[in-house]
Amino acid sequence: MDYINRLARMTLPDSYRSQLTYIQPSSKYSQSEAGPVPQPFPGYSVVTPPRPDDPGNEAVYAALETLQNDLKRQLGEIVAMVPPDSLHLTLADLIWYDAYRTAAQSPDFHGKLQQAIAYSFQDYQRRTAQSASPCAWQILGLVIMPRAVGVVLAPKTEAAYQQILNLRRSIYQNRSLMALGV
Repeated sequence: MDYINRLARMTLPDSYRSQLTYIQPSSKYSQSEAGPVPQPFPGYSVVTPPRPDDPGNEAVYAALETLQNDLKRQLGEIVAMVPPDSLHLTLADLIWYDAYRTAAQSPDFHGKLQQAIAYSFQDYQRRTAQSASPCAWQILGLVIMPRAVGVVLAPKTEAAYQQILNLRRSIYQNRSLMALGV
């Protein structure tokens, strides 16, 4: 599967070395004597429930917290860790920062955005109505991005891959969202 091959290349040491040259501070944090301080970062993303709201996946969150602690020991203060209770999977980044601020000035932007997202989820449910299998994923490794270190997940089955692909299509091909600047 091309998706797995592309992801696997992202988790190789050579990839890490090349990506480290592009590291930049995140505007989502400012520095203080006590360490990184989260900053307001307006926008919308579609995420899984955070750890406290997702007890069925506690083993996944525990593994991610262990990984966080390992990274913290190895990298020290170079990276800021999100609180373990805020761990989640980002399914789709929709709109943020300046684009969000501009779009939010339109009348009823938030209501229209929420309606469009609701439609995306209804569309996704229609597309996957026959599929009763769980969407199972496994941790493949880490990816270094310009402003973050993330976990790379790989589907355990072709059906799991198709489920997430259908969800993302339902979101990113939603004409109502596109009309809102998403």
